[in-house]
Amino acid sequence: MNSIPKEASVSFRGPMVDGSVRKLTDWERKRKLTSIAFVVESLFLGMEYSVTFLTLWMYIEEMVQPDHPKLYYSLISASYLMAAVIFSVIVGRMVDKHRNIRTTFFWGNVLVIIGNVIYALPWSPWLLIAGRFISGGGGPLRSVIAGELARCYPREELIAKYSSVGMAFNLGFIIGPGFNFAFESINFYIGDLHITYVNVPGLYMAVLFIFVQIMCFFMVFDLSKEYDMKADNIHTTPREKLDKLAQEKLASAEGSLNTSSRTYASHDVTNVYFGTSVSLTIHSNEYEPLLGGNDGTDDNACSILGKMMSKFDTAMMIICSYFTTFFIVCYNMWLPLLVIDTLGWTITEMNGIVFGAGTLCALMLAVLSWKPLSEGATYYLSIFSTFGLALLSGVFICLSWKHDNVTMNICLFVLYGCSFAFVSVMEEIFMIGCMAKMVSSRIQTFSESIRLSMSRLGALTALLTSPILYEYIHIVGYVNIGLIAIAFVMFLSRAKMLKSPRTIIF
Repeated sequence: MNSIPKEASVSFRGPMVDGSVRKLTDWERKRKLTSIAFVVESLFLGMEYSVTFLTLWMYIEEMVQPDHPKLYYSLISASYLMAAVIFSVIVGRMVDKHRNIRTTFFWGNVLVIIGNVIYALPWSPWLLIAGRFISGGGGPLRSVIAGELARCYPREELIAKYSSVGMAFNLGFIIGPGFNFAFESINFYIGDLHITYVNVPGLYMAVLFIFVQIMCFFMVFDLSKEYDMKADNIHTTPREKLDKLAQEKLASAEGSLNTSSRTYASHDVTNVYFGTSVSLTIHSNEYEPLLGGNDGTDDNACSILGKMMSKFDTAMMIICSYFTTFFIVCYNMWLPLLVIDTLGWTITEMNGIVFGAGTLCALMLAVLSWKPLSEGATYYLSIFSTFGLALLSGVFICLSWKHDNVTMNICLFVLYGCSFAFVSVMEEIFMIGCMAKMVSSRIQTFSESIRLSMSRLGALTALLTSPILYEYIHIVGYVNIGLIAIAFVMFLSRAKMLKSPRTIIF
């Protein structure tokens, strides 16, 4: 082998990836801005999802006044989730193929703005259904956020990022209905349009999302289209990549020198994974840009879904997401019936319980975003959360039987709030994180869209059935505990995989 001249030598002082210092620094700046925009977007998505809960029934009865108010109440409540499920699957597949995050955010926010404006028009119940359905077009943004974070951050940082996004969404869910109090005295006309406190949420949410739209225009970038960190690391460690890179560059340089005389240029690189400055001087006329991403494989949606359901661990995440959200929404729907009808308390006590549980959840997510747990510790937290899910059923069973002891009732509701917070953490961090790590980058958003769609189908099922199920709460409660026990055993049996998830679907 001929010796390689000094001009074609390679030197380095640490782990690295190929690319220019300027491009990598610019990419990291965009990543920071985009992550901030993701948190703000999640906050307003949480508000938009919950803001109509307290006023919808009064909106229907006082302003719309249809012939079958309860039927329309169910249809309007369900239309948002139905749209979110449909749009999520479609948008998730498109984002995985094209990585147009900025464009997706633009159109998602446009649909939310249009939907809220239509929802504010009280002239027909079908306008309310159409408005909430169109607003559901913003639902896919949550899976887009989860997928893009998985592509652009090392796995050891994902728990903190998912915690921040989950905290923002839950905080928005809490403060959304509270915004209605600021508009309680609203009563005016815009031409023939009558605006009161029951339909003003549509207008002020449209205004808020116009602000979000402007923010996203300047702060959201197509990060994984420039560089896909997960795809770049999925098969090799950084050190293996370094060795392979150096060997390829040396071989290329030697071959070029032996065959022809060429002009070489020097490129410095830095490390996007660890922020380590390195010195790599490759004298070559071939410049490799900072582009990672798609490996060119293009399975159809049915094929990908089949792969996800054929693997035990991904199928378990999808099924558990359905039942976890089903239980959570059932408990939320049962709470007013239990507090007001069974216990004879007032709306003040109910709001206090909801606010307390939501605040605990937001605080827990805030702590985890500031001081994230390891993957193993997150697994054990999920095990505890599964136990908490069973406790929630137990609380409802106990309170429905013994509601004359005020002290015991208060203690049970404190237990309810703590358990609810842990369960929400399992949904926002553990399940999202596990699914993100089990699939390859090229199906990242689509896989989360499937999981989130199943979660929303669970919520939709609960919305349609929970009032009836409450009539049989003792039987249903014990059935729930049995199903949760099965999930608990499944989680324990897959401890090795769930403690440190690996990619099983490429």
